[in-house]
Amino acid sequence: MAGPPKLRQVDISVLLAHPSTEMSTPSPAETTTSAALLSGLAREDDDKQTVKVQHLQEVLTGYQLGDATLALDGEPRADYLPGIPLLHRYAVKAAELGIGVTTICRWTARSRRRGRPSGGGSGCRQGVGASCRRAPVASSGRCPR
Repeated sequence: MAGPPKLRQVDISVLLAHPSTEMSTPSPAETTTSAALLSGLAREDDDKQTVKVQHLQEVLTGYQLGDATLALDGEPRADYLPGIPLLHRYAVKAAELGIGVTTICRWTARSRRRGRPSGGGSGCRQGVGASCRRAPVASSGRCPR
């Protein structure tokens, strides 16, 4: 055959399915996805987790569903309006739920470590442990370092 090589369009799935195809890098270790883990929860546990996430999103964003475009009636409430210091939001949510401010602080830190949206503002630093535990509401609007 003389002349330049001819180009041919082939679907990637055909190439990947071909017996001669080899991957040059090892496949990553199998992990269980969050969706798979959550789908295994009992209904009651799933409902509890959903409510907890909604509380956390309200603290961080002012909206239980995490975004103004998905606002429920009456959102954002006065204590969760933009510009309200985050630790004030922590204190209000903690009082509402009958738990400590440090619990809200830990929820926030855990959420951020897992890569969930933070909703902006300042709060517990990633990886905070003991420093969040000594957290009376600080005037700085941050969890104590």
